[in-house]
Amino acid sequence: MKLLILVLSLFVTQIHCLKDLFYEYGYNSVCIQYEFNITHGFADPDGVYREVFLINNQSPGPLIKANEGDWIKVKVNNYLPVALTFHFHGLLQKGTPWADGPAGVVQWPIISGDSYTHLFQLNDQYGAFWYHAHYREYSGDGIYGPMYIKPAANRPRPYAVITNNTDELSEFMELEKEPTTLMAADWFKWTQDANIARTFTKGIDPLCIQSLLVNGKQRLTCPSNETFNKVHLRRWREKNSTSPVPIVRFPPVNMDSIGCYANPTTNGFKFLRNDQRLKYGQRFDDESLQAPGFSKPCKETRSEREIIYTMRKRYLYLNVYNVGGAFGKSFSIDDHDLVVIAIDGTFVHPLIAQRLIIPIGTRYTVLVKVDLEERAARGSDTSEPFAIRFAVTSGNQIKEGLSFLVYDYPLNLTDPIDGVKYDDIQAYNDPQNGEQFQDMGGLSLSPHYKSVNPLITRPFDPTLRPPLGPADHSVRLFLNRTGTIEFSMFADGDLAPRGLELEAPLLHQHQLNHNVSFSHINGVIDPGIKLGQTVDLIVDAAPDIKHPIHLHGHSVYAISSSVLQTFPYDCIVEAVADSYQGLNFDHPPLVDIFEVPNGGHLVLRFVADNPGFWLIHCHIGIHMASGMMGVLVEAKDDIPEMPEFLLYQAHANYDLMNSKAISSLSDVLQEEYNDTKW
Repeated sequence: MKLLILVLSLFVTQIHCLKDLFYEYGYNSVCIQYEFNITHGFADPDGVYREVFLINNQSPGPLIKANEGDWIKVKVNNYLPVALTFHFHGLLQKGTPWADGPAGVVQWPIISGDSYTHLFQLNDQYGAFWYHAHYREYSGDGIYGPMYIKPAANRPRPYAVITNNTDELSEFMELEKEPTTLMAADWFKWTQDANIARTFTKGIDPLCIQSLLVNGKQRLTCPSNETFNKVHLRRWREKNSTSPVPIVRFPPVNMDSIGCYANPTTNGFKFLRNDQRLKYGQRFDDESLQAPGFSKPCKETRSEREIIYTMRKRYLYLNVYNVGGAFGKSFSIDDHDLVVIAIDGTFVHPLIAQRLIIPIGTRYTVLVKVDLEERAARGSDTSEPFAIRFAVTSGNQIKEGLSFLVYDYPLNLTDPIDGVKYDDIQAYNDPQNGEQFQDMGGLSLSPHYKSVNPLITRPFDPTLRPPLGPADHSVRLFLNRTGTIEFSMFADGDLAPRGLELEAPLLHQHQLNHNVSFSHINGVIDPGIKLGQTVDLIVDAAPDIKHPIHLHGHSVYAISSSVLQTFPYDCIVEAVADSYQGLNFDHPPLVDIFEVPNGGHLVLRFVADNPGFWLIHCHIGIHMASGMMGVLVEAKDDIPEMPEFLLYQAHANYDLMNSKAISSLSDVLQEEYNDTKW
């Protein structure tokens, strides 16, 4: 009877969704409906209680699952005391740019007590995606979740490159229907509103995370200061060995009990110059603020970690995410190779590795062999859990997030699992079973271990190549720090307005008046891109910080990259004429988020086939909030008309030109920065 009710409920839901498609858009297709209730809660995902935001009473939120070509309808009901918006990361939103989510760009914020419905089609996309809040960094309070699009039957798959065993090939196709999700998220001691206030009024940047959640779970442990310093020394040695300007002396740091330290090249007000420390020290109390290097003493907890069970299968099909808003990460599973088969929703030529480098927002799909008989033959101890390790690799913190791989089914929690009880598994703080590939700082433990980063991947589909020849438009960006807590993506230091999220959405303004100009708004990039033209983004970075940059509405080909130099030409034509060796038109990586190396560059190519106003921004939350974003205007004469009812979304009026920024550093602090800029 319960099953019958469920089937009838799904049928009625689909009927309503199809009705909306017909009346609102004139389409007739498969449509799947979700309803998300966003609520304010109090939870302890890492054993420490704090305020959280929940999606249908959980975080991460429910899996959105569909087939390639389906329509998705997501109704968001905002029961929070604050506004928010939703973004579906990596989805192109072709034909429905108004469903992309960023406030001030395509819609108003969803005010408390209101609802907003996203309706879009999953055309020409498949694989692992995710959704998250796109307003005031509320994804860091728990508003995020996984999304999976099952590939169409005619998609070229790389499985036959991995094996010619028909049973294994059949198993891959079956596993593809229900992948296992692993989402690593940065979790702070404070809410995101508190973090923003601390950052913009006290200059606390970068922020330190309290824990690294895996599927919304973690247990706090407290490694010794000696352990932290050993890892820090290894991290410094590796960085120094690849730096174009080696540092002669190991720089000592003030490491606190959660592995966070003050980095003089990246920190805000406190460490601009040594001779300013006394002046700032008089104004701020580091210990009370818990600035980097001054966190309160660590206290261990006994909360649960995530456990992945093999279910006696021969392979796991994993979608591995970095959904944090602060740090890049590395990933490994002790004693298990990872076969990379997709990145950012695109199948790639398989790569075998022991470690993945995962910039913020990136998703890998990997196959992991977990054949019990094969393990027994090689002498592995499958009665003990294997460590699944995420670790922070960027910024100023050493932090690891553990979960476990167990060779069995999830039995009753008090029953033995191949000789190991559930509580015993949770008690492992330093599991040692088989070969460990990375340390708690995310560094490889041997030069013989292979690592994969997005820039060495190649699309498996041979038709996925960038257009050759000159670009119609070359847009140059420069990622740099322009103030104590100011980050820009423009050479002239322009910052996107902090009040942009509350402004009348650019897409709305354009629909109401196609001749409207946005030249008065910093960060709007409108070089006159026409439909079908080729666009190059030349993205250089200052030498201090890596920035993960996300362009909405597109996946992009990385046709040039360097960790040593900014791009030495004004356009690709000049580089070709000079026989520049750093170009790659032969199967370059295809991604939707790209980490620009500090002091280096990326050149990214795409075809303007998706008219709209597309946000481009740093995916480090505080950097975006402080101005490191822009809006790329694409083929504005061909932007589709949005449904008129969306123009009447409830909102609060806000005048960008006559209002002060929501949060801004005091003039005194900014003057101090200008006097001491490195």
